[in-house]
Amino acid sequence: MNNQSYNKEELQKEIDEKVRASFQGDGSLEELVCFTLENFSYRYLETKNLKDLKPSLISSHTWRIEGRESDLVEALKATNPQTKKKLIDEAKSHAKKDGATVTSWMEIQLEDNKVKCRAGVEWKTDSSQIIINAKEASMAYDDVLELRNKLAKILEEVCEVF
Repeated sequence: MNNQSYNKEELQKEIDEKVRASFQGDGSLEELVCFTLENFSYRYLETKNLKDLKPSLISSHTWRIEGRESDLVEALKATNPQTKKKLIDEAKSHAKKDGATVTSWMEIQLEDNKVKCRAGVEWKTDSSQIIINAKEASMAYDDVLELRNKLAKILEEVCEVF
């Protein structure tokens, strides 16, 4: 039994080292960020009319993915009570001619061994833009393995705005 736990520890160390090594190449952190954003967009941003969203690099260390919903009945189905109430309030004062859309977005910023995740919901018309709800969380990491293991949890925390 003791020998078996030693083997498990050694195996875990080997796996961890292989994961760390996989992040040594160019673009590997970008792949992790994009993969994570795409998976979360499937759950939180895609609509029946908007599928296969792809993140884009909006600054040297920040990736963003967003979905837009112009069918306001669909947009008002937010599960966060605060977001839903604010969306309903905006919809009540909405005139159809002003081109209202609801934009939901997520961002991940990686810089200096820190990750910052943001998510938000915005009401946009032809003439204005209002932030309905937004949330941010961040974490410092010493090891890319720690980032890999905790990135989804941090992003999930900020996605509570949806």
